[in-house]
Amino acid sequence: FVIMGSNDSGKPPGAFHMFDVKDPRAPKLLASLVGTPEVANLRELHAMPVAMIDGKDILVFPTLTGIVFFDFTNVLMPKMIGSLALSGVSGGDYDNAAWMLSWAYPYVYVGGTGNGIYIVDATDPTKPTLVTRVPTGSMGNFRIGPTYAAGNYVVGIGMDQSPTKISVLDVSNPKSPFLLTTGSTAASLYSAIVVGDRIYGPGTNGDYSFVKWTPTAITTIGTGKSGSDRGGYCTYQSSFVICGQSSEGYKKWDVHNDAKPMLVGHGTDPAGVGGDFDFATIVGNLVYLGNDHGTGAALVPHQMGPDNTAPTVVQIFPSEGDTKQALTSRVTVFLSEDYDIGSVSPTSMIVRKAGGAAIEGTFSKSSFNALSFGPKAPLEANSTYEVVIPAGGLKDLVGNPIATAAMARFSTGATLTGGAGGAGGSVSTGSGGVGGRAGAGGVTGATGGASPSGSGGTASGTGGGTVVATGGTTVVGSGGAVGTTGGSGPAVGTGGASSTGGAGAVGATGGGSAGCGCDVSNGGGGGTGTARALSLFVVAILLGLRKKRSARQAALHR
Repeated sequence: FVIMGSNDSGKPPGAFHMFDVKDPRAPKLLASLVGTPEVANLRELHAMPVAMIDGKDILVFPTLTGIVFFDFTNVLMPKMIGSLALSGVSGGDYDNAAWMLSWAYPYVYVGGTGNGIYIVDATDPTKPTLVTRVPTGSMGNFRIGPTYAAGNYVVGIGMDQSPTKISVLDVSNPKSPFLLTTGSTAASLYSAIVVGDRIYGPGTNGDYSFVKWTPTAITTIGTGKSGSDRGGYCTYQSSFVICGQSSEGYKKWDVHNDAKPMLVGHGTDPAGVGGDFDFATIVGNLVYLGNDHGTGAALVPHQMGPDNTAPTVVQIFPSEGDTKQALTSRVTVFLSEDYDIGSVSPTSMIVRKAGGAAIEGTFSKSSFNALSFGPKAPLEANSTYEVVIPAGGLKDLVGNPIATAAMARFSTGATLTGGAGGAGGSVSTGSGGVGGRAGAGGVTGATGGASPSGSGGTASGTGGGTVVATGGTTVVGSGGAVGTTGGSGPAVGTGGASSTGGAGAVGATGGGSAGCGCDVSNGGGGGTGTARALSLFVVAILLGLRKKRSARQAALHR
């Protein structure tokens, strides 16, 4: 469990603390990076984006003068590898600051408060370069704090202002971004989280706003109120939003119907140390309640049973049916909860030309629940692409795998070609290997490929024409995937209808031994975090360690 410590109001210095939280009632400090030149200029952060580059986990953080990149591949020994100073960033709090970062590889988007949004090319994080800056005058004339990438869009949100403005940028060409829409919330927002096309956040005086964004409009869907203190920072899990609220601890909102949000839980500082508990980070059935006033932090349950809920796909950008997408498009998938980056791979998120093999690219955790993909080469013109999230691949922070596959198709041309392909076979660990991919539908009748591993077999599918796609054969042996029947491709021929094909086949889960369950225990309040000499501002993530890392590190991860 990685904690970035800092002082309130964005003041330096910073610190990194790495904890073993296998027993959440007794967190164990494994290592710290404190009092060194690398962390001396770290300021208060509001997200911890990660890019998985050439087998390394690279994190980016704000500093007093810009941004800095650290290699966290060895979680216990992070190393600074590059930095970039940004003109106008001079260590402020709500102005002249690098306030929040989102990394949709290769681009880091920096919410620069009164300076607008900086776009940084971090293809090589050891040598980042500034692409451009979008000034506030081009974004609706408000200070930008929370900043979230969503495919070819960036959502920039104001903070600590009333009314709070929100703008959506088109960044399909990062060198020439432009404003699409600006709107305001009904109540103030102090901070906010973006999950798909929703924005959730608290403001002053206990006010909460629940908002929908599109490229053309900002619409308040619902509002709520709890307590009277200023709100802080939120995370999201399976239609629940949990937000820190300063002296009042955390508030848990049920947003299954976000037009009528319901307050369903409230957690307070169990140790009674007092402080500014603005930072609520969900991990399984627990909340990390962070405090940047130096008096301690805590793990507090938000539900009594373990988290056994499988994550789901909330929304994909570009979205199903989108056309005329840029050849420089990046892809973002929003999940229903935070995820383990160790489960990210070319088989757990597939971007491919319709009916073809997965294209090469780089994955990045662009924000809490968002996984982005940057293609290595420009997309092809007038082509349809599929974004596939197979069942069983991506996992949440306590090891629950996605149970239901999802897919979206978009085109770089004026229309989509072919019927809908399969949503992808399941990915399993152990001897099951990778379940087959369902074949692409459509006129071409392409055969769906398979990438089996271990003793699992292949699953193939036939698309095309008026033929109903068969989503794979039953494979005898350990981990064989059993395909289900997919829908048909479009009708063809003289006078034939040109309808969209149905969903393709989804392979069943392969066999094999399961991975670590790692459910966090239920029960009472967790242990008190270590404050050390610094206050603890926390936005925390579990870093999934890759198989090739040392046995000792793997044991620590488990």
